[in-house]
Amino acid sequence: MVHKHMLIRRAVTGDPTYLKSLHVHIKKNRDSDIDTCFSLIHLLDPTVIPSTGTFDSFEKAFKDRMERVNLTLNIFFSVFDSIPAEDVSSKQALTTFFGKHLNDIFRWVMLFHSEGMFLPTCALTIIMLQSLDQNLLPRIMTSCRLLELILLIWMRKDRFGRYMVAATHRICPILDMVQGFVIHEPRKALFLQLHEDKPRKMREIAHVVRVRILELKQRYLEGEIQRKFALEQIIKILEVSSVILSRYNRWLAFLVPKDSPNFLCVVVEVLGTISQAATEESYLAALARALRYVCRLVLRAGLNMCPLLMKLLTVLDRGLLTLIIQCLLYLPPANTSRMCAADLFQEISAYAIFSEITRFFSKDGILAAPADLRRIKEVPVGDQECWTVVRVFVAQAVQTFNRRKGQILTTKECDGLGHTHHQEVADSDVRQCSRCHSVIYCSPECQRQDWEQLHHHECPTQSSNYTLHRFEGWISPVNRAWCLVTVEGIVNAHMSTFDMVRLKKGITAPLQPCILVINGLTLPTQANVTQIPSYRKRNHDLPDASLSKRIDAYLSQFLQMQGTIWLVEVLFPYGGATIHYLIRLTKDEDGCLHAISAIPRIWFVLARCCFQKYILIFLVVIVPTAVLSTASMMDTTGPASKGNFSAALDVGLICWYYNVNS
Repeated sequence: MVHKHMLIRRAVTGDPTYLKSLHVHIKKNRDSDIDTCFSLIHLLDPTVIPSTGTFDSFEKAFKDRMERVNLTLNIFFSVFDSIPAEDVSSKQALTTFFGKHLNDIFRWVMLFHSEGMFLPTCALTIIMLQSLDQNLLPRIMTSCRLLELILLIWMRKDRFGRYMVAATHRICPILDMVQGFVIHEPRKALFLQLHEDKPRKMREIAHVVRVRILELKQRYLEGEIQRKFALEQIIKILEVSSVILSRYNRWLAFLVPKDSPNFLCVVVEVLGTISQAATEESYLAALARALRYVCRLVLRAGLNMCPLLMKLLTVLDRGLLTLIIQCLLYLPPANTSRMCAADLFQEISAYAIFSEITRFFSKDGILAAPADLRRIKEVPVGDQECWTVVRVFVAQAVQTFNRRKGQILTTKECDGLGHTHHQEVADSDVRQCSRCHSVIYCSPECQRQDWEQLHHHECPTQSSNYTLHRFEGWISPVNRAWCLVTVEGIVNAHMSTFDMVRLKKGITAPLQPCILVINGLTLPTQANVTQIPSYRKRNHDLPDASLSKRIDAYLSQFLQMQGTIWLVEVLFPYGGATIHYLIRLTKDEDGCLHAISAIPRIWFVLARCCFQKYILIFLVVIVPTAVLSTASMMDTTGPASKGNFSAALDVGLICWYYNVNS
């Protein structure tokens, strides 16, 4: 204690030697005596700073003065860092003290930055001030001048071109400011002002966020930080982005500049780098949490980032599936984070109906990409539900893909109502409405007839919807064809299952006059049967009159041609949106049902109210909760066969029926 008092007596004179010794003493002994700060505050006298900025920073007297201020600020930080978490009174006293001298402190920080000196001290000082108290933080972060200063410091590069501050410290004031706008009205006002009036400043803030991620990867590879710290920072960035994107979609545009990689791709790539060979339960639980945020942003429509399905393709290409499987392999079955990873695995696997996604599950015609996928079979039998359900579904998609990949998959289903049989249409003969892009025809005659009967009523509405959503991605003709091929396979293979559901529901009418319903949004694939009267009632409640009219025409023709036409209603996922089909099928000479035409629409969960209403109508009625517990009843050994797929679908359908009617 005597030694400390002697150091303070000498340090208050501004002697650099004793300031350094006092700093070492406080750090070594974790001395949290805040009176030390009170004794040294006079060394931060801002009146010696030239107001004009015209001075020689290399003049010895002033250079010594800057060195004394630098040492003083480091002492302040060491005292702050030594205060125990439970010592609330000391933190409150220090907050009040720094609040009185906030302007003086920041004037020195601004000088240090302008001279390119003591930047680590600048960063530590800002972190200290913004960490002390939530009442002091708004004073700092609602000042445009201080925000500008913090941005400049966090974007400063060293002589090697690296960001010396952005990835070094555990706390990033920029992230706290952005995250805090939700709970602090002053910061919310500043954020909104920047968001609307100063896009350049918002781009700088977003740049700090991106740099934070990339620098974390670089410093991890160089051994400067641990993977746990890097993952904590990435989770914080994802949390911030998720909160903002729930209110302001433009934020993602700032995170994804045109000349830089996709934000989510960067995140997944960095997660893959820092998570290599990681098997610790606590780390993998945190990784599953990060992956949940990534999937939430990927599988959400309307973020103005890229076409819907392309978002999923790009992150899968960066290794998202491998990371999810890593969590499935090494997290204990009872861990809730493993259940989260299993849900993500199932959700992504539902997209295997699209040929672009299938390749991530397929290698040499089997479920082997990535190779670790096969190791899931090593998990105890009681924990294989997710693996079984996904495996049989994806295996069927892979088989369909391999069977058809050598053929030219054409848009053979004409939207005109004049067809009563299945027909092939060459790509060169396909016609599409050039205004709304929502209907496809096989010939000018079909197009003219449909225009006169139906399409001239719906084209204006569909045209505006296409304009609104064309960037997120309209359903492509190829993906549309793949969906219909999948539906054909399900209906042909499981007609007995639909009939069983009909009997369980007490429907006395034969199966053919009923509408078959397939829910492909979840795994296992689920189904239902509905009758025309109830379907017509729902159709009349639709807000889109032109769509209702086209559906009614489908139903009328269906009733007139019973025995030759089957109707199937289908829901499939599409990058955060839902593809809704009403499909007409007919039996060909081979005895199998083939699609004649379909009404495809993409429904955006985040779009306008009319779309939300339509989603709710169908989800409430025909989309139940997936029953995962039934998967353990199925065979999990050997290649995925048609029998295994049938068992998965049948068990899923039966349990779904009892779930809905209980």
